[in-house]
Order: sequence, then C-alpha cells, then structure tokens
Amino acid sequence: MQLSTYVGVPLEEVNFRVAGVNRVSFFIRFEWSGEDLYPLLWKVLENDEIRSRDREDLIERFAVPIDEHIQPLGARQGDGS
Repeated sequence: MQLSTYVGVPLEEVNFRVAGVNRVSFFIRFEWSGEDLYPLLWKVLENDEIRSRDREDLIERFAVPIDEHIQPLGARQGDGS
C-alpha cells in the first residue's frame, strides 16, 4: 500500500522528499498542491482498524512510527500530534 492511498491523493500528484541513513529512510516532506499531508495521515492512522491492520506494513515499508511512545517526525509536545 502507498502512503498516498491513506490520504486519498494520486501518487503522481504527491510531492515528497526522502532522507535516510544506512537502511532507514524517512519521508521528510509529504505534500499535495503545497499542502502538508502529514496531519491528514496522522488523522487517518488514528483509526484503530487501520492501525492494527497495517501497522507492521507501515513501519516496515515507510518507517512510519505509529506507537503512543514514538512521536511522528516533526511533532512537538503539546501540539496534539
């Protein structure tokens, strides 16, 4: 599954930048028409059914942390992310 699928945006229209070290890669930009898609992605991943169904796939393929103890990239304490 592609990250763009979770937010309902065609992959061809997504602007992204990926950075990594060794074998770990991170999406440091994930946008559509200039809009940051991360807030929408985190909202979608609040759905327990999606999190439990796709958790391992998301972590393994996209290094997307979806654990209460790991904050999403760019999240600040106290901002609700």
